[in-house]
Amino acid sequence: MMANSFIPIGVKIIGYQSIFYGSLMSLIGIFLVIFVIIYPYPFSWPFTLFQMIPALIFFIFGIISIIVGAAFLKGSNIARIIIIIFSILDLFFFPIGTIVGTILLLYLFSPGVVSYFKEY
Repeated sequence: MMANSFIPIGVKIIGYQSIFYGSLMSLIGIFLVIFVIIYPYPFSWPFTLFQMIPALIFFIFGIISIIVGAAFLKGSNIARIIIIIFSILDLFFFPIGTIVGTILLLYLFSPGVVSYFKEY
């Protein structure tokens, strides 16, 4: 069990946000698959299968986001590193992604957060 049960508020926010958006992405992926099955592209099965690729990508990244968010809340340093990698990728999505990625990177490298993840 954890020696210190205090979880920094930013860690809670990032973890729950990751779980929420992962759930949302998974649902969007499921709805896209259902939509493609109900309304397939006329006369072309290969194109219909090609349409399912984005849906599967949404679903897979949603599941990954849920797992990473749950691990982040439990204090997993690997989850912290994965979120750092995603935050670096966010920097390329100007202007909002750059702002969000910068804030996340500054927070994830702050001494209090680093020490919290080193405990586990």
